[in-house]
Amino acid sequence: MMDKKGISPLVATLLLVAFALVVGAITMTWSKSYVEKTQEQSKKVAIDTFKAAIIIGIDQLDDPLKEIQINYITGKISREEYLQKEKDLLDIESSSGGHCTTDAECIKGFTCWYKIPSGIFVGVKGDQKNPGKCYSNSLVSKVKN
Repeated sequence: MMDKKGISPLVATLLLVAFALVVGAITMTWSKSYVEKTQEQSKKVAIDTFKAAIIIGIDQLDDPLKEIQINYITGKISREEYLQKEKDLLDIESSSGGHCTTDAECIKGFTCWYKIPSGIFVGVKGDQKNPGKCYSNSLVSKVKN
């Protein structure tokens, strides 16, 4: 009555093992290429992040020129504002006189600064310990803002 024949259990087992190996090989090949692609993308992101990093030494934190540059790089001010503020700052540097320890040593319209005030930085007045330079009051007020 039931004269139907099927495949032997040995052949069925071999077919299942072969199928599992093929599926495993395909999965391994796909995952290897996926992982390599992901690693390349993360390396690129890390390199781009490093390129965008701004590295400033502690001794440069109170430097008005660095502050202006950071504001430009981070998009807080436009290129035109950056160039104008940089020009004003350089005008101050070029207009400064010799070393001073008090405002009285500067000519009228100038004050003695060891570190000129800029933006959020208060500035440091010149004194005996930290002799400064005489800077034009009008130019210093431009850099403060």
